[in-house]
Amino acid sequence: MKINWLLSVLMLLLAGTNRIAYASCEQQNAHMIFYQPLLSHQKLTSEQLSYIQSRLKKHNIDTVILQWSRYGPHHLWGSTGARWLKNGLPGRVIRRHLIFGLYADPEFFGQLHLSDEQLEPYLNRLMLDNLSEASKVYSQFGNQIKGWYLPAEIDDLNWQTPHRQQILAAHLQANVQALNRLTPGKPVYISTFFGGFMKPKVYADFLLKIQQASNVIWLIQDGSGVIRSNPPDIAAYLKAIAATLPPKKWHGVVEAFQETKQDTNSSFCPISEQNLRERQALWCDATGNVASTIFSLNQLAPILIRDSQPLCDPN
Repeated sequence: MKINWLLSVLMLLLAGTNRIAYASCEQQNAHMIFYQPLLSHQKLTSEQLSYIQSRLKKHNIDTVILQWSRYGPHHLWGSTGARWLKNGLPGRVIRRHLIFGLYADPEFFGQLHLSDEQLEPYLNRLMLDNLSEASKVYSQFGNQIKGWYLPAEIDDLNWQTPHRQQILAAHLQANVQALNRLTPGKPVYISTFFGGFMKPKVYADFLLKIQQASNVIWLIQDGSGVIRSNPPDIAAYLKAIAATLPPKKWHGVVEAFQETKQDTNSSFCPISEQNLRERQALWCDATGNVASTIFSLNQLAPILIRDSQPLCDPN
């Protein structure tokens, strides 16, 4: 009887501790945000820039990740490229830290269908494009650079074999080493997402293996904003990741948008503040922390989207 009483007391104490920890997590804020710079953003007015600044301030954002500096053939730099970037939107957040994305190849996922022998030369060319962009960024921003972002996104479908993983690790290691020679000590980030093609623990071990080999810092997207025919158990993946990866070697990314489909066309509309809090609650439950990064400013401040979308219908 006494043992049962002690067990009951212990269970109550543990429940209380969990509630306190959860409440503490709920009070945390994301402090980083992705921003997808577009050439059309050169035309933003002062009023629009002030609104965007207010959104960043409201969410206590101290770090902005520019997702790319070149997207396919579209260069954001050039003779006047840095001027609009400094004086435009990021100019308003220059007191914040800036992580610079490099070359985003819109054909990246299509190239992953290449054979292993063909994939390695492609990745070498991708690295050269990354380093070319990094050199341009460094010449214009110098010590304002907090870190680098590699725009290629790593999934759990195309890197399953040991040889593919070896190719990926070598590619990322070469990128990190080259960027460290340009800017010693600056971290290098890359995104990853899961689609249920690896089991949660296998995926977490894969991320750990690549991280240890290359020293990248993972930005892990939860995929809560996209439609999937067989959605994975997000919480199971997040729990496995939190239990496997060193805390300083990864950040969670919560998606501030919702995909909608009409016929075969997809669109992405911003979610409400309440929806965003609900998604962060999932991170609290699974990892004990909110996702530290929001994707993206373009949804958080919808005037950045070419055709501003209304909020998603919560139903």
